Amino acid sequence: MSGREATDILQRKESG
Repeated sequence: MSGREATDILQRKESG
């Protein structure tokens, strides 16, 4: 998993 994808997932979790 790329760091960029991990950040996107983390941001989505925080946003959700």
